[in-house]
Amino acid sequence: MTRRMSAVLILWLSALLWWALLQLGAVMAHNAPGGWSYDLECCSTMDCAPVPEAAVREAAGGYSVRVEPGQHPMVTGSAVTGFIAHGDSRIRVSGDSDRHVCISPSGRLLCIYVPPGGA
Repeated sequence: MTRRMSAVLILWLSALLWWALLQLGAVMAHNAPGGWSYDLECCSTMDCAPVPEAAVREAAGGYSVRVEPGQHPMVTGSAVTGFIAHGDSRIRVSGDSDRHVCISPSGRLLCIYVPPGGA
């Protein structure tokens, strides 16, 4: 096999591997308890869960978030708090009438899902 053929084969196999990894990532997004899928950009296959209504409140200019320990699987120490302004891409529409929050294992607020129509 020539050096050029080897390089082409390596490029082709690399492209195939990247395609397979992308397909695997799309399959690994997880579902809300109601059966609809969280967005992969938010959930990393495990980071999203429903929260009590009081955990995500509409406020002037956006949403105020406060998730206490025990209200979300990723919140085990202190509460996770944050504010997400209207228009931020981290605000998603919930597939049900519940609020859902995506929190990384390090405690970073990733996304929120609010019922259709907001609040």
